[in-house]
Amino acid sequence: MLKIDFHTHILPTVDDGSQDIRLSLEMLQEEARQGIDVVVLTPHFYGWRDRIENFIEKRNRAFQELVDATKGEAYPTLVCGCEAAYFNGMSNAPGIERLTIDGTKTLMLEMPMQEWSRTVVDEVIEMKHKGFNIVLAHIERYLEENSRYVDQLLDRGILLQVNGGSLAKWPGNRKLLKMFEQGRAHVIGSDCHSMGRRRPNMDEARKAIGKKLGNDKLDEIDRLGTMLIGKEE
Repeated sequence: MLKIDFHTHILPTVDDGSQDIRLSLEMLQEEARQGIDVVVLTPHFYGWRDRIENFIEKRNRAFQELVDATKGEAYPTLVCGCEAAYFNGMSNAPGIERLTIDGTKTLMLEMPMQEWSRTVVDEVIEMKHKGFNIVLAHIERYLEENSRYVDQLLDRGILLQVNGGSLAKWPGNRKLLKMFEQGRAHVIGSDCHSMGRRRPNMDEARKAIGKKLGNDKLDEIDRLGTMLIGKEE
C-alpha cells in the first residue's frame, strides 16, 4: 500500500500554490521526509474562469517541468489531477473527464462555501451516476452548514477528504476522527500551498489517526487511496 498525500498545490505557477520550481522541489523534499510515497497534484480549476482545455494545457506543462526537475532524485511519485470547483451544469460539461486523477474515474470536487442547494447536491449525485468516483475536498469546511446534505451524499457513495491540519488540531479534530472511525471520512491530504503556514503536514495527520484509531485505520485509508488513483498492484 502507498502513503498518499491526496490534495496538494505543489505544481508551480498554476494556481495560488507554489509559484516557482524551487519551492515545488522543497515541498516535495518535505513530503519525502515524512514518508509519503505518492503526491497527487491538484491545482484549482474554476469552470467559470477557464476552459478545460486551457487548464489542462497549462497544468501539463507545469507537470512536465516538475517531472523533469525530479529525475534521478528520491522524490515521491507524482500523479496529476485537479481540485475542480463545482459549477452549474458540471455533470454535463464536455471534457469533464479530463479533470480526473491520472486517467482514473476519480474526481476531486471543491463544493460551494455557502449552504448548498438541492440542485447542487443532485448534480453531484448525477456525476456519481455517470461513473465518477467523487471525492469532496476538505469536507470539514462544509460540515456546519451542510451536515444533512453530507449525510445524503455519503449514502450515495460520495467520498470525503479531510485536510491534515484539521486532523492535527485538538480538540477540533474529534469529530473528524470519529468520522474516520465510522467510515464516513475516507482519505487525507495536506492541501499544502507553501512551506509556510500551509506546508506539507501529512506526518501530523497520520500520527493523529494512528494514535486514536490505530494502524489498521491508516492501512484502510492507504488501501482506498491507492485504488482511487489507479495504483493497485
